[in-house]
Order: sequence, then structure tokens, then C-alpha cells
Amino acid sequence: MTVTCKKQLVGWIALFLLLLVILFRALSHDPSDFRVFYHAWHLVLSGRGDLIYRDSPDRFLYSPGFAWFLAPLAFLSLRVAFGFWSLLKVLAVFWAAKWVATEALSPIGSSKKPQDFNKVLFCVFFGILLAIRPLLIDFEYGQVNVFILAFSVWGLSTHLDSKCSRLSVSLSWFLLSWIALAKIFPLPLLLVPFALSVGGAREKVNLERLSVLVAVIFSLIAPCISLGWAKTARLFFDWRDALVARGFPMESHNQSFLALIQHFLSGQPTKVLSEGGHSLFFGGAWLSSHQILYVSLFWVLITFGLILACVMRGPKANSAKWAVILVGLLIIPSHLVWKPYFVMSLPLIVFALSRVVVQKSRAWNSVLFVVLFFGMNLTTFDVWGHKWGPFLEALSTLLIVHLSLLAWVAVL
Repeated sequence: MTVTCKKQLVGWIALFLLLLVILFRALSHDPSDFRVFYHAWHLVLSGRGDLIYRDSPDRFLYSPGFAWFLAPLAFLSLRVAFGFWSLLKVLAVFWAAKWVATEALSPIGSSKKPQDFNKVLFCVFFGILLAIRPLLIDFEYGQVNVFILAFSVWGLSTHLDSKCSRLSVSLSWFLLSWIALAKIFPLPLLLVPFALSVGGAREKVNLERLSVLVAVIFSLIAPCISLGWAKTARLFFDWRDALVARGFPMESHNQSFLALIQHFLSGQPTKVLSEGGHSLFFGGAWLSSHQILYVSLFWVLITFGLILACVMRGPKANSAKWAVILVGLLIIPSHLVWKPYFVMSLPLIVFALSRVVVQKSRAWNSVLFVVLFFGMNLTTFDVWGHKWGPFLEALSTLLIVHLSLLAWVAVL
């Protein structure tokens, strides 16, 4: 066995063990969010789908189409369904990271793939390791953010690949559209096939548009199969009411920019779940409620404008860079950004690793990756205790790291 083959074997083993640890951690925890999904699916199968927003272990906040599309999983027991769900997520994480690494390590503007697959494995392994905290949270709770990541990357990859099959284009854009309608924040990606600078073959772009349209129709009318039009219309109003009732949670684990300024500039107390739900004060009363509202609206408009600009600009020579920045921007305008949402940082991390490997400028970049790992994974209550843990959480540390990654990738 050659040295190259031995290195590749070691890389595969290390990656397999890392993914196995993630899967084991998921199956060792109570998947509270997945229980909410499973209960909704069970209601659909039992003919009581009109109750998904009223009868729930916690709060079901996804679209009716999400419940109907995945309802067959409730034919399985909860543990079996969760195991299958988690296994699919492991594969999704691996595929998304591998696609980014492969594209980023390829010569810019070339269709040739990297000859040294060890570099791909290196970037995938350390990319997953650097994003391990949000990934573990997503897996342990049985969340859906990993699928949002994978379908976003898949849809954009088929848009960029001139040689992909019609089936891949259709399926990727249907699934991306369906999950975007379910959780809303990926919705800007659905503008990509309709952007002015779409590029590519017109036939493929039309196929993407058709797939988006089919997903929209399916998400709207699927409940009608068992409920009829009147109950389906009521169901969508229930969904709206559920989203409105969620409001703007000000707990410290909300990592959004809007939560950050509320925590430190409003003078109002912040609820800290790691402190048993007690409220703590951070910062001071620097802005009035109206001023905070104006700053918040400005942030949403600016960041959403960046997303639209990225969509309309379209892919240039470095198409993988365009794709990872676009995916990374999706969560930025939101008023509610939980920690597992930062699985969307994974493509940015893998891309940054890949470019550093290509450029071989590892001296000062190594320091940046250490800081990145610290900010993403070690700013926890367990590490910093009662004094600094809540402060770092309220500081939206994960958002700061994510924004830093976006800036870093933009200048690479």
C-alpha cells in the first residue's frame, strides 16, 4: 500500500469515527424537537392533521406541507424513525462538506476535480470538527437545519453544474423549495432560478422554476387530500398564529443581532436558561425601544439586501465561493437565530480550510482557525461558569464568529 493510500485510509477512518460519535450522541439524547415533528406526523396519519398547531408536546412551527410530506415516518416507532432521521443527517453533513471541499480545491474556472483526495478528507474532517457544537445540538434535538443546509447546497450545486441530470435538478429544487417553505429563512434561494443573471442552459433554468412551482403547489394543497379546502385554509391561519405567538424571544441563547442589541443596549433584563431561567442585566440603557426598532429594521433591510445582491449577481469564476456565501447569509437577517442554525457555518469553514490548503499560507491562518474553534465551541457555560458563560452567550458569540467567517471567505 502506497503512502498516499495509507493517508487516505487514515482520513476515512478518522472521518467515519467523527460521524459515528455525532450519530451516537444524537441517539443517546431525548430528541425533544423531533418528538414535536413525530407527533404532528402521527396526527396527519390518524386523520387529525387539522390539530398539528393545537395539539403538540411543545410548539409545531413548520408549514402544513412539512407535516404531510414526512407523515409516512410515523409508521415507524419513534426511536426507529429518529435513528433513520439521524443517519440521513450524517450522510447529508458528509455530502455537503465534501461538495464544498471538492469545488474549493479545484482550480478556479476549471471543471477538473482535485487529484489529491486526502486534502478533501482533511477539509471535511476539520470542517465538521470546527462546527461540532451547532452540529451536535442539531442532532441531539432532532432538528431539521442540517437538511436545510444539505438541500441548499444541493440545489445550488445543480444550478452550477452544467452536466447534472434533469432528475437531479428537479429533485434538488423541489426539496429545497419544500424545506424553504417549511422554515422560511431559506426562501431567498428560490429567487436564484428567476434572477436576471441566472446563466446556464435555459432548459435547466426552466426546469428549476417548474420544480419550485410544483413544490409550492404541493405544500399548499397536500393537506386538502385529507382535510378539504375549508379546514386547510384554517390550518394555514393556525400556522400564522403559531408563528406570531412565538414572538421575539429575548433569552440569551437567541444569537441574532436583534437579540444582541436588546441584551446590551436596552437596559432590560435577559432571561438565561443556563441560570435556571433567572434574568440578568448586561450593558446599559443606551437606546430607547424606538431606536432599537429602527436599528433592527435597518439591519434586516441591509442584510436582506446583501442576500438579494448575492442572488442577482449570480455565480462568477469562483462559483463555490458564491454558493457558500449565499448559504451563510441566509440566517443573518432573522430576529431569531438559535445555536443549531449555525450548521450553516459549515460550508464557510470548509471553504476557508480548502483555500488555505491551496494557498499553503498556514502560519497566521492557523491562529485564525484556533480562534474560530474557540469562539464556535468553547464559549459555553460548562467552560466559563456562572459569571462569563451567560455573558458570552448573550453576546451572540456564534453570530460574531459566523459574520467573521463570512468576511474571511469574501476576501479569500
